Amino acid sequence: GYATTITLVYEGQSGSPFSYIYNDFGQVNNEDSRERTLVYIPRSQDEIVLVGNDNATADEQWAALDAFIEQDNYLSSNRGSYAEKNSSRIPFTGIMDLRVAQDFVIAGSNHVLTVGFDIFNFTNLLNKDWGVRYFSNFGSAYLLRFEGFEDDSLVPTYSFDTDNKELKDLLNVDDSGITSSRWQAQLSIRYTF
Repeated sequence: GYATTITLVYEGQSGSPFSYIYNDFGQVNNEDSRERTLVYIPRSQDEIVLVGNDNATADEQWAALDAFIEQDNYLSSNRGSYAEKNSSRIPFTGIMDLRVAQDFVIAGSNHVLTVGFDIFNFTNLLNKDWGVRYFSNFGSAYLLRFEGFEDDSLVPTYSFDTDNKELKDLLNVDDSGITSSRWQAQLSIRYTF
């Protein structure tokens, strides 16, 4: 009458689609104030005008952007063209939840008290890099930031954040609610009569 139940639930999910875009506030193609201009994936440094800033020179930004493009399967295989809408996917997510429940039979009756302990996203408890859930705002990831036009011409200039080493750096981490990337614990009591 004192049953112990241990449950492991695994959820594996491929990431949702997203598009690589400029952070341009609608200024590159003059559509409106939303950032939804798909990026051009340069083959070489002379196909993009990068402007240096306090963090990195134009050459350092190109080296970082080139390395970023090379490590991304979609971008590296589509150099010299514009990224397609919803052409890439957020990384695969694997989450495991753990539940341990112990039944206590109340003597002389059919009544059972069950004490349960749940750990949501148990994988994240084991390792802080596991069970991370990513999302993109409005199905897009900002690859480049629009900095204006070159010398009053129509040639756009951009900057690339050299801290971005891989796709995960461009995405947001879901850290809220029951579907959080962080592990959470819950204690429950159930009385059955």
